Amino acid sequence: MKRHTDEEKMQIIQEAEGLHRQGVSWLKAAKQCGVTAFTLKTWKKSLGENPIEPAREIVVKSNGHDAELKQLRIENQRLRYICTDLLLDKQALTEYVGGR
Repeated sequence: MKRHTDEEKMQIIQEAEGLHRQGVSWLKAAKQCGVTAFTLKTWKKSLGENPIEPAREIVVKSNGHDAELKQLRIENQRLRYICTDLLLDKQALTEYVGGR
C-alpha cells in the first residue's frame, strides 16, 4: 500500500475535480487518478475540501425575502453535499461488492 503526502493527495484531488468538471463521473475520475472513490472522499474530508462548489448567485429583485432566500440557498447546498456524500458511499460499496 502506497502512502501519499498531503501535497500528493491535494494534487490527486485537484486532478479528479478537473476530470469531473469535464463530465467524467467521480468513480471514473478516481480510477484514472489511481485511487478509489472512497479514498478520494476520505482524503477530501480529512484535508477539509468541500466537493460542492459555492452556490451560484441568482439575481433576484429585492422584495424583502433576501434572508429567506439566503437560508434556502444554504439548505440547498447542505442537501446537495449530503446527496453527493451518499452517492460516493454507494459507489464505493458497489465497487467493493463487485470486486469480491
